[in-house]
Amino acid sequence: MNMSVIPSIISDNMHDLKEKLEKARSLTKEVQIDFFDGVYVPNYKSIGPSVFQNLNIYMDKVAHILAFEPEHMVDDLILAGFKKIIFHLETTDYADEIIEKVRQKGLEVGVAIDPETDVVESEKYVGRVNEHMFLAVDPKHPGIFIPNVLDSLRTIRKNNPLVRTSVDGAVSAENIEEICLAGADIAYVGSAVYDQGVPEENFKLITEKVDRLKAS
Repeated sequence: MNMSVIPSIISDNMHDLKEKLEKARSLTKEVQIDFFDGVYVPNYKSIGPSVFQNLNIYMDKVAHILAFEPEHMVDDLILAGFKKIIFHLETTDYADEIIEKVRQKGLEVGVAIDPETDVVESEKYVGRVNEHMFLAVDPKHPGIFIPNVLDSLRTIRKNNPLVRTSVDGAVSAENIEEICLAGADIAYVGSAVYDQGVPEENFKLITEKVDRLKAS
């Protein structure tokens, strides 16, 4: 059991983005940035990937594309120096092409599925991607954690013990232990860190729970 907790940022303006990045930098060496089109996840929009070409973040950056036709963002994300690019299988007909392009650039690539997608769809890419992400919220109505998603995670890990798995969406101090015990390698935490209280304290609460499980 060796799960990592990585802060995840949603932002639609530069001031907010820079503030959140500064806080993330004080917490960890890696950060995830979410990119929305306002359609796949209704009413959620974000700064575009090209913005990051002019930002010196000094952290490893993971891109999570929650948008239809993610292939249109890939080139900008590569140019912006993202370490890893994760996209949803439900949003594109060009998954193979995206994976090949990212891998050819020497970057990591991951596939994500939403709660209604059969885990078999993700398993098709075992051995070809670096990460299998499980979105734990309904993209049409985000905010409520769906614990059944962890059954899919357990299935893919049982069938493929060496795969790298992650969970994103409504991850919090209340469910982080359940996610860790399910075998996730990474938990991406956004609103539970940034939306209320002190981000540093929120992040510490979550990571301390994970550390206790690792030690037990």
